[in-house]
Amino acid sequence: MTDRQQLLTDALESRILVLDGSMGQLLQSQMTVADYGGAHLENLTDYVTKIRPDVVAGIHKMYLEAGSDIIETNTFNGTELVLNDFHVGNEAYELN
Repeated sequence: MTDRQQLLTDALESRILVLDGSMGQLLQSQMTVADYGGAHLENLTDYVTKIRPDVVAGIHKMYLEAGSDIIETNTFNGTELVLNDFHVGNEAYELN
């Protein structure tokens, strides 16, 4: 077991951990079509990780400052199948 895994296990045994909240909703509330990379990528929140990592990092920071113990990746729809709908399925591995 790695040190990180042990720290997580120890924390889980001693208290309830707080998970972050909605990444997609926060992104959609502050992003423009241009921020997404154009109309063909609008609402593809997973792609924001690539083109606006500063925004994703800012949301992660906000959750940590609010007391979250765990933050998740921004890969809710990061499957090749979903990304194909936006013509970026070949980038699934990179985005995840």
